Amino acid sequence: GNSAGGGTRLLLDYPEQARSDILDLLFKPQFGASLHHLKVEIGSDGDTTEGAEPTHSRNSSDLAFDRGYEVWLLQEAARRRPDIQLSGLLFGVPGWVHNSPGEMWGANSVKYLVEWVTGLQSQKGLNVTALGVAYNERSYSAAFIKTVRKALDSAGFASVKTIAPDSWGKMWAIVDEMHKDPELCSAIDIIGTHDPGAVNGHPENDPPP
Repeated sequence: GNSAGGGTRLLLDYPEQARSDILDLLFKPQFGASLHHLKVEIGSDGDTTEGAEPTHSRNSSDLAFDRGYEVWLLQEAARRRPDIQLSGLLFGVPGWVHNSPGEMWGANSVKYLVEWVTGLQSQKGLNVTALGVAYNERSYSAAFIKTVRKALDSAGFASVKTIAPDSWGKMWAIVDEMHKDPELCSAIDIIGTHDPGAVNGHPENDPPP
């Protein structure tokens, strides 16, 4: 994964040949790391850990994919490995989304996510293969997950897999809910976590909720 506004920004400042060599080592098949999956932060214009990554949508009618460096990295990876799996995860949302009904779990957040997938394909020729349908290291909303899945399907992206909850500890809580809710279960393709916590048999190590 690539996130938190860290290393990627520095890569842009490398001399062109050195930068290209590093990208080759990362993504070129049968060469170096030969990475097959690149997961990036979906920028929000807010400081989410180590810097602020630009958003693709600064208001409800704005859509631009030439800001920042994450899309550039996605393009460079796909150019070197056309079959690479591309995915994204929200760390935050811009003010127009957060201040709307439902805030981070509302209809505008669904629109924001789906337009990221749609715009990358239509404007940059990049095919997202998986999408986080929660927020980095936070709780999740079952209703939000279901709504995003339906919105992706309606937009022609039934093939895009969903990842949830991208949590920090307590990773199995969502599995219990999936057992009780068939619609939620069918809306999630991949269980994602940033800290396995109780998976190692020590629930006391789980971070606080």
